[in-house]
Amino acid sequence: MTITRSNSEKQKAIAIQLLQNGNLAKAEEAFRAMLEQAPQDAGTINNLGLAMLYQGKMQQVIPLYQDALHRFPEIPDLHYNLGLAYHKAGVFTKARLCYQQATRLRPSFCDAFRNLSAACLELGQEEPALEAIRKAHELRPDDAAIQFQLLALEEGNVPAPPREYVSQLFDNYAAHFDRHLTTTLGYAIPQHLRNALELFVEPEQGVFRNAIDLGCGTGLAGSAIRDLCTRLTGIDLSPAMLAEADAKQVYDTLRQDDLHEALAMSRDTYDLVVATDVMIYMGALEQVFARVRERIVPGGYFCFSLETDHGTATYRLRRTARYGHNPLYTQELAHRHRFLGRLSLPVIVRKEGSTCIAGELIILQSQ
Repeated sequence: MTITRSNSEKQKAIAIQLLQNGNLAKAEEAFRAMLEQAPQDAGTINNLGLAMLYQGKMQQVIPLYQDALHRFPEIPDLHYNLGLAYHKAGVFTKARLCYQQATRLRPSFCDAFRNLSAACLELGQEEPALEAIRKAHELRPDDAAIQFQLLALEEGNVPAPPREYVSQLFDNYAAHFDRHLTTTLGYAIPQHLRNALELFVEPEQGVFRNAIDLGCGTGLAGSAIRDLCTRLTGIDLSPAMLAEADAKQVYDTLRQDDLHEALAMSRDTYDLVVATDVMIYMGALEQVFARVRERIVPGGYFCFSLETDHGTATYRLRRTARYGHNPLYTQELAHRHRFLGRLSLPVIVRKEGSTCIAGELIILQSQ
């Protein structure tokens, strides 16, 4: 069959639509078919790489972009997307170099500066990280997510990040979230949570009548407690995270929503409320305590993890764009909202290189 230009353009439009709609496997298949017809088309190679990248196929996408750059070394998007692949694979030095080259080739490449800042931060290079995010802010001064990242690096403080920052962060993280969090960052809070709950309840099937997992992400905490719950609901802002959680089939209901709004709109009551690795993306916690208080039954358990920070009276936005909380702050909130402290377990929340980030797993019980 002869491929006319109109047919080729139609194929491209369909493939891009599949990619934009998150139908990644079919998008990859479509771009591969296009590449067979036009193997030197840099745009098709780039889009094929994105479809693979968003599926977490790092071992395949990195050589694809490396080969493309041998042929098309002057295309900034190829350098940038190879940087994304290295970044997602945890190879931050190479990610930084790719982002730097993308910005040299296109000095107005805002997203490359933004990710260059993130890669520098992962490498402990705070001044280059600040310089890069300032450049991104110059290029896109009204971007709320960039404003928040700049504020964090300039050691400012705000009660909460913008909603779009959180959604973007985890949409970009979803495909490799489980592997990166548990393997690279040494994240073990869900298992700590499961072990801790067994100190207070018998590990029987469905011991909790109605549970809710706030900021459920890909379902790591839900998987750890599923058998303890007769009914389990997951709430998250990120559609990509919810898609990963849905694939695990551990939740009875999944909803895309802000946790405050989800609790405010709910008419259910819960005997278990879980928020692991969630409070670190929130500063002020007064509202979440109040909302949980409204929906939790007497004797119900409220479980969450924190990064501890004894250098602040309440909370502090760190240069990582995560929050640290003083345990005394959460103790005061617990007392104010009529929760009993049942457990405060020191834990390593995550590892950043050779540094262990100290935190706590807290279990409260409503009075």
